[in-house]
Amino acid sequence: MAALLVTACSTMPGGEPTAVVKNAVAAIAAHDLAGSTSFVCVERRDPTDFPVSLSGLFQPVGAMPDFDIPRTLSVIELDVSRLAFSEHSRSKDGATVEVDIEGVLVERFDPAKVEGLFRTYASEMGQPVEQDLLDQMLANVSHGPVEVQIRETVPLIRQDNAWRICPPPPTP
Repeated sequence: MAALLVTACSTMPGGEPTAVVKNAVAAIAAHDLAGSTSFVCVERRDPTDFPVSLSGLFQPVGAMPDFDIPRTLSVIELDVSRLAFSEHSRSKDGATVEVDIEGVLVERFDPAKVEGLFRTYASEMGQPVEQDLLDQMLANVSHGPVEVQIRETVPLIRQDNAWRICPPPPTP
């Protein structure tokens, strides 16, 4: 499903702002964080992080003993087909735009892969497996698809003749 969305939306940065955000989200769904950076302003590019915030995405696996975004994302299948993208506002000079993402993000998990990653993280950190946390997390991911309500506003700027997602700098 994610590959289908990426193929359907595979234009390079520079298109309409809503298409840029949609393409970045499709890249996330395809587990291509490095590829999603092509939609981000140069000063905010990070191939190990999300170009847009998807609040609640990691909630079902929030008990992981470590947090490596690409590795954690690898145990989640994402269906972004129920998300809608719309232009929220545009500055008078046309240099900035905000795009809203609204809808439901559907996550599917393979509990065995989630457990394996949990145990790997614990081992790498030299910590024993906290069985209570593992059991809680497996309960979160073992009952079928998880629906996460998404409502985000994504800022874009015009850079090098292309629209690029440009989130505010991280706060220390």
